[in-house]
Amino acid sequence: MDKGLLTFIFVGLIAIYLATNLIGDIQNDDESYQSASYKKEHQYEQYHGVDIVGDTILEVQHIDAKKQLEVWNSSELKQEFVKLFPNFEGMKKYVNSRIVGDALQDKLFETIDSVEMEFLGGTLNGEQAKAKLENIQ
Repeated sequence: MDKGLLTFIFVGLIAIYLATNLIGDIQNDDESYQSASYKKEHQYEQYHGVDIVGDTILEVQHIDAKKQLEVWNSSELKQEFVKLFPNFEGMKKYVNSRIVGDALQDKLFETIDSVEMEFLGGTLNGEQAKAKLENIQ
């Protein structure tokens, strides 16, 4: 191939990369340029924080219980939480250390206790228990 063509392709790829990153930065910085999909994707970011250890936490103590559940259900923390199954004590510790919000904590503890009783009692199998933990209402 011709060196000129390779240079043209390389410069073009760099330009595309810079343009897409610039658009992302503009959307982060200026609300008037944020698309609906960008806003929907990032609507709950304000409730995520970092603790002193560097772990991501949910800070939802100042919003109503329904909104707390919405934030929880859209959070990546929920997936980490479900991966702890069947370590019910670990799940409780996770909720205590990673969630700041009494209504959500109470709902999660209630669900953990319920699933633990049903799972250990043989009413639920592993998949059903995980499904119940993933679909907290």
